[in-house]
Amino acid sequence: MRFVVIGLAALALSACATATEEAAFDPAACYDRDFNVYFDGLSTDISPEAREVIDAMGENLRGCYIESVRVIGAADAAPGAVTSEEISERRAIVLGDYLAQRVGWPRSRMTVAALGERGAVTEEGLNVPMRRRARIIVDARAP
Repeated sequence: MRFVVIGLAALALSACATATEEAAFDPAACYDRDFNVYFDGLSTDISPEAREVIDAMGENLRGCYIESVRVIGAADAAPGAVTSEEISERRAIVLGDYLAQRVGWPRSRMTVAALGERGAVTEEGLNVPMRRRARIIVDARAP
């Protein structure tokens, strides 16, 4: 009998948690988002800080219908054997994988693109480090 009571209590608590989560959904939060994720140097690794930003965005859009997601990788002018195109493409792919696996956004509605170093060098020939990023554009609406 004691196990039955414990089981019923656990079931009741899980139902309360589900009801609270459902009640917390705000359809007004379902609007398009456009944000950047920055990388260090030639890195294609998502930093812990970037993961927090991405996870928070995923939480903000939880319950929304995700119409499309565009991930656009960029890089500054890369020295050596690795090219800016490869770096920017890898950044976009890594973020796309993270968004699909961790955040749960549909891969079927996701596109990834790479800009390489286009726009990374100024007319004076200076490298623009702010290109060490990927842009994520999410088209979301209320279900």
